[in-house]
Amino acid sequence: MRSPHPVAADSDTAETPGAIVGPLAGIRVLEMGRAVAAPLAAQTLAEWGADVIKIERTGGGDYVRQLGPPYVTSDAGQMRDESSLFSTVNRGKRSLQVDHSLPDGQRVIRDLAAISDVLIENYKVGSLHRYGLDAESLRTVNPALVYCSISGYGQDGPHRDRAAVDTVVQARSGMMSLTGPADSDGQRAGFYAVDILAGQQAAAAILAALVGVKAGGSGVHLDVSLLDVAISAMAHRTQEYLLSGLVPTRAGNESTAVPIGGPIRCQDGIIMVQASTDARFALLCRAIDREDLATRFACREERLAGKAELLRTLEEHFGARTCAQWCELLDEAGLVCAPVLDIEQVLADPQVRHRRLVRHYRHPLGGSVPAVRQPVLIDGVAAPVLPLPPVGGHTEEILRDLLGLNGSAITRMVDSGAIGLGSSREEGR
Repeated sequence: MRSPHPVAADSDTAETPGAIVGPLAGIRVLEMGRAVAAPLAAQTLAEWGADVIKIERTGGGDYVRQLGPPYVTSDAGQMRDESSLFSTVNRGKRSLQVDHSLPDGQRVIRDLAAISDVLIENYKVGSLHRYGLDAESLRTVNPALVYCSISGYGQDGPHRDRAAVDTVVQARSGMMSLTGPADSDGQRAGFYAVDILAGQQAAAAILAALVGVKAGGSGVHLDVSLLDVAISAMAHRTQEYLLSGLVPTRAGNESTAVPIGGPIRCQDGIIMVQASTDARFALLCRAIDREDLATRFACREERLAGKAELLRTLEEHFGARTCAQWCELLDEAGLVCAPVLDIEQVLADPQVRHRRLVRHYRHPLGGSVPAVRQPVLIDGVAAPVLPLPPVGGHTEEILRDLLGLNGSAITRMVDSGAIGLGSSREEGR
């Protein structure tokens, strides 16, 4: 169902994957990724111009394609084989269907690795070794290859063989122990926070490794652990424990260190207000015409001790006006505040519209598809929003153009099940 506040289609034109002029033009990436973290790392490189070849299993391709609804739909309303999750982390790639358990499939991947700069994978630790597709094996055919492995717990240690997904790592890392109301059992983030952070960390590490290779260094094996990434992301809370020996706890939407740093209910919703110092609190009290509170709770210690009473008094006062009225007043006073918005409201926000975070691209099978663009601008210019690849839609061109295989060789591998050609025709679900 379309949003009641759709973002108007813009003039962006999706370009052919592998032909984008960007800072990574000329870099070739092989992605043996499923789910979120590895595909997101590869998509980030594709958005900056790399030629990313997504290696998908023969048959249905990446299983995340089917994890809907919702699915990407054509202008005629037909659903394709691309879930919302798949469409978030797989733009700008070429899709190659290969069965890497078969010798011909392994040969295709090794030959591509020999002429590539990067390989990204998130298979179970050690599972690619038996096919000769691990970092050590592929380094024999390409010593300069940057090989990035993303796993739940890393390439070594007592948990290396354990399966892991984002929510499980949120639990094991301590992230859930810090999230949610104080009297709850802990909550996970409302999105794949660890997977997304891991994908971003992997992309940054790959770029650093590529700089080293281009300067004359050799290829490297990058080891990205979801658990390591999650713990690193909570750095300041972890550091609190390291310095004090006290285990950090949940505080819900309140700040554990700032008396006025959380939500305040207004007439029609909730706003977040930050007034951490004595001076900022005094400014808040003047702005809302309650300077008596600045006198009564003059210092941080007094505000912490009387926090419940102070917040109750503020909510009674803020309940007389709307969120928009209070935000306008506090903004004018130079205070930090924002309303608590849902996704629909966020996308309708004038700042978000001005920044054109939502762009449209043309799907290879027809139709315009909305997507959130890469968030970083280079000299004020955003990376283009690129199209999704049909499963196996680029198999033949990759084998022909990059590996020099002729039609009979490709047909033989199709017949053996080593590769799949996918389909370029529009299919409903």
